[in-house]
Amino acid sequence: MASEPDHKQTRLGLFSGLNALETIVVAAIVIVALAGMMLVGKGLFLQSRIVAGPGAVFVAAL
Repeated sequence: MASEPDHKQTRLGLFSGLNALETIVVAAIVIVALAGMMLVGKGLFLQSRIVAGPGAVFVAAL
């Protein structure tokens, strides 16, 4: 009883437990989420340009 080996499954990657169809669905969801975030960011940028006025100069600080 005490000498029984542990049979733990090791997961090598994030998607290693998913089959091909599930991986495709997860990838599609991620792509749609990223596209949505890009559209929201673009809308916020355009809104800030409208509020600041046409002559405003934006300085990007990294």
